[in-house]
Amino acid sequence: MRSLAAGLLTLFRAEAPKPVVLVEISTGLAATPTMRLCDREYSLAWGGQVWTGRPAEAGEIRVEAGQDAEGPTITLGDVDRTFRALLTAGAPFVGLRVVLRLTDESLCTSGAAADTAYRDDFLTEQWETPEGKFVLHLKPFASVFDLPLPRTTVTRAEFPGIPRDATWI
Repeated sequence: MRSLAAGLLTLFRAEAPKPVVLVEISTGLAATPTMRLCDREYSLAWGGQVWTGRPAEAGEIRVEAGQDAEGPTITLGDVDRTFRALLTAGAPFVGLRVVLRLTDESLCTSGAAADTAYRDDFLTEQWETPEGKFVLHLKPFASVFDLPLPRTTVTRAEFPGIPRDATWI
């Protein structure tokens, strides 16, 4: 089950929270394996890493019947053509991990631990490059199996029809 660290929850309940979205994108390139970005005009240090400021907007994450229905769309500014250069260098982006973290800006400036964030993992389903932007369409990380996965343990006691030689139990 997903939960928020107590310190983060307290900050989000404050009168004037300053939520910040941190985006970690796997590129598939050896030279630049991971990009760490934040939705600010300036860079932030958090969890021992530097998160480069870049205009960003993340779409809504919906949950239906205990399952992640679909992933969000992330729109990143690309006026400097950084993403186009990565695509030209051969970065596939599709099928690679994207980690979204939500934390408070005060935790970034205080040197708080990397677990003081709400984290959700996704896979890139497709991308597009409208003028001055780079858009990632994401899908839930568990959808790699293309099957709806239960969020609980299934046993033979509850479902006697499960084969005894099943190696995944």
